[in-house]
Amino acid sequence: MIGSFAAFSADTTSIKTGDTVHFSDQTPGNPVSWSWRFQGGNPSTSQLRNPVVIYNTSGQFNVFLKVTNADGTDSIEKTNYITVALKAPDAQFTADNTRIYKDDTIHFTDQSSFYPVSWLWKFQGGIPSQSNLQNPVVIYPDTGWFQVKLTVSNAIGSDSMIKDGYIIVRPFVCGHTFLDHRNGKVYPTVLINNQCWMRKNLNIGTMVDSLTAQTDNSIIEKYCYKNMEANCDAYGAYYQWNEMMQYSTAESVQGICPDGWHVPSDAEWYTLENFVDQSINNPNLSGARGTNGGRELKLSGSSGFDALLDGYRNYLGSFSNFGTFAFFWVSTSVNTSNAWIRSVNSTDNKIYRDWYTKERGQNVRCLKD
Repeated sequence: MIGSFAAFSADTTSIKTGDTVHFSDQTPGNPVSWSWRFQGGNPSTSQLRNPVVIYNTSGQFNVFLKVTNADGTDSIEKTNYITVALKAPDAQFTADNTRIYKDDTIHFTDQSSFYPVSWLWKFQGGIPSQSNLQNPVVIYPDTGWFQVKLTVSNAIGSDSMIKDGYIIVRPFVCGHTFLDHRNGKVYPTVLINNQCWMRKNLNIGTMVDSLTAQTDNSIIEKYCYKNMEANCDAYGAYYQWNEMMQYSTAESVQGICPDGWHVPSDAEWYTLENFVDQSINNPNLSGARGTNGGRELKLSGSSGFDALLDGYRNYLGSFSNFGTFAFFWVSTSVNTSNAWIRSVNSTDNKIYRDWYTKERGQNVRCLKD
């Protein structure tokens, strides 16, 4: 630029993270365009004559200006012109939901400014009750109004935010998901008439080989299709009757079901069948029953029960009827060796009531107390 030199100034050159700087062009000769570059700044570039820039990162930063008029261009760069010192953080956070049902999870997001490097969350009523993660996930197993506290820190200092009564946890409502706290499995549920059923097959316990009998010990044992744990996750587990009952013979016992749930009895299964298919009106009839109850209990049926056709583990230890039948244990015993079951299949719309040896491995659906 003939007869002039690029020049600028700033209202301050020593700030803290999060502060702003007002830059002023002081170039003589009536420049008509400006091209700024702000190392470490936001924005990092500007074409304004007198821009305002925020610095969120600590350090020393260069500022560059190129100006132009009809006679030409000139530029200037000031090295380490802006010094930004770290500021203590300002704690802020949000949650993806603050009104939930019992056993739901919440994802918390740290929104603190000025670059914290450590986090300490405290979750009243939550699992976990505290966390050092930046963005933790928390389960709330009990109802109530709960406080959340976040403390964030960096090398300069710390700050805390407390939100009292921030999380509101309502009682479980059937139709919502249910968390089994024993292993973290989540089950959808469905209300059919006045009964609340798990909408997936139970999956709890330690997998044992299908050739091995389940035994009365302190460990819940399960079979998985083809002896693969992933199949238990996908379809649910198989149990022998005594293992499912935890070696009780009482109808509607909790057995291996979670607290607040139980293994349904023959009479409770009949209540379900009669509701989805009123032509099933004799609770003592065995074999194929009704007209369309099986169709309504299968996956995508109108009941929402969503029975999966994952077969069973036979008493010799092999797997059968995968893709064609679903078998469910009933807590009602026929005698010391046999117990009632319910089944549906791929080629019939009816529900089957029958009895089989307790040595078979079959699915379990738990019913809310």
